[in-house]
Amino acid sequence: LKSGEAQVARNIAPYDEETITADGGTLITIPVQGETNDLTVQLIDPASPVADRNVRLALQAATDRTEINQSVLSPNYPIPTGALVKGTPLRGDASSYLVYDLDKAKKLLDDAGWKPGSDGIRSKDGKRLSFNLRVAPYYQVSQSVLEVLQSQWRKAGAEVKLTRPSLTEYESQLADAKDWYWTQGQTSTAEPSVLRTAYDSEQQDVLKAPQPDKKLNALLAEQSAEFDPVKRKAKIQEIEDHIFSQGYSIPLYDETQVFGVAPSVHGFTTESTARSWLYDTWVSPGGR
Repeated sequence: LKSGEAQVARNIAPYDEETITADGGTLITIPVQGETNDLTVQLIDPASPVADRNVRLALQAATDRTEINQSVLSPNYPIPTGALVKGTPLRGDASSYLVYDLDKAKKLLDDAGWKPGSDGIRSKDGKRLSFNLRVAPYYQVSQSVLEVLQSQWRKAGAEVKLTRPSLTEYESQLADAKDWYWTQGQTSTAEPSVLRTAYDSEQQDVLKAPQPDKKLNALLAEQSAEFDPVKRKAKIQEIEDHIFSQGYSIPLYDETQVFGVAPSVHGFTTESTARSWLYDTWVSPGGR
């Protein structure tokens, strides 16, 4: 983009945003409608620490999304306030569940029987409160975001071990790893039923719980069958309330696509999930 070999660059990193604008380019930021980028719990192992709802809620309270945004992202990445990205139709508001509260996190872990050790990491029945998190190769900001999260959770007494597998290794471990308790990701669709796609035990079943959450399944089905927008929005709020009261999801940032556009480009836009829409795009003669 700087050399003029291209007129539009996708996936601009936060640390490159000022470089684009300093050279006369324009940043176009598009919220990717659908799920927010989060850590979703996997409940496949009933003996894992995250099988305890108090542990999940503690890690939620130990997550400071404002610090993540200010440390490694930019104002172009909205701080999440629910399960769906801002702009997604009929989205709810779960901001009351997403308040950073380190004291609350510590108390929840105390109540769950996890006691701090000499190095600050908690343990219970001889087992450390430790999680292996993989950097998701699909998101260029994944490593920097998870590094901030690693330091935040440590303050509450939870250890995070980060690895950076290749795409092939990541997908293989996702299928087979026994210690995969949290998955970073999101599904993009400009429709709140994306939550049903993700959470319904008959669809993606991201929770992988031995026993399906029947209440959540019912709520997901009810909102899909409701055509009145007001009533459907209320159902979606119920879904968000349930997801966050159970600690199933830890939002990290609203998924956003940042494009750098040369001054010669006009009419560039995208569709609702930030895929380029070039039908009305044109470039000035002479590159100006």
